[in-house]
Amino acid sequence: MGGGKVIADFSENPLYLWTNSINFQGIISKEELSKHIFTDKKRPNLIPYHYKQGFSIKADNWGFSLPYNVWSNMNDSEYEVDIQVDIHNNENMLTGVSTVGNGGKTYIFAAHTCHPAQGIDGLSNVALLTQIFKKLQSMELKNTYKFVFGPEYYAAAVFLERLSDDDLEKVNGAFFPTAAIDVVGIGLLLLLGSDTIYLENTPSSIETGDNLISKDVPYLAYS
Repeated sequence: MGGGKVIADFSENPLYLWTNSINFQGIISKEELSKHIFTDKKRPNLIPYHYKQGFSIKADNWGFSLPYNVWSNMNDSEYEVDIQVDIHNNENMLTGVSTVGNGGKTYIFAAHTCHPAQGIDGLSNVALLTQIFKKLQSMELKNTYKFVFGPEYYAAAVFLERLSDDDLEKVNGAFFPTAAIDVVGIGLLLLLGSDTIYLENTPSSIETGDNLISKDVPYLAYS
């Protein structure tokens, strides 16, 4: 409290503050504060990412993520909380859409841009799709590939909603954020061949052709 040590500062690490946290100012007991703390005892030195409110347009809670070793050593009876945020309710759900190819069937790739201060679950999938996009630019394509970037799930949903009926009829497959692309960099391999591009989690036979999406194993393949 007044003049005391700052425990969690958004300017130092945005993971401290829950995504879509609402405003709150006040002095509260540690017991009350505990209802607004997210921590991970199994990884005591890390700031865990609190993601749940990021998928709700009606978020009405506030909170902090703290390393367990920090939270377990907070012994004061009261703490001062000062959260001041600007909440913008608008329709700008797309960061960007890029297209390569012009014909045949349409396939959609989506990567999210909404996870703060994270490389593996966030920017890595944007980097991956950027490399796939560049590779496709150098290939002769029989189909059209659209790359959608924006908030997880919502951006792709908004993009599909805005397609005309004719364009929607051409969509033959879509690859949205899943465990395979969210955490690229953890045991995943991207192979860029002359006629085949695929992302695989474990070694397996790859079938190429018009069937873009496999429902059985987390890889994508196309020719």
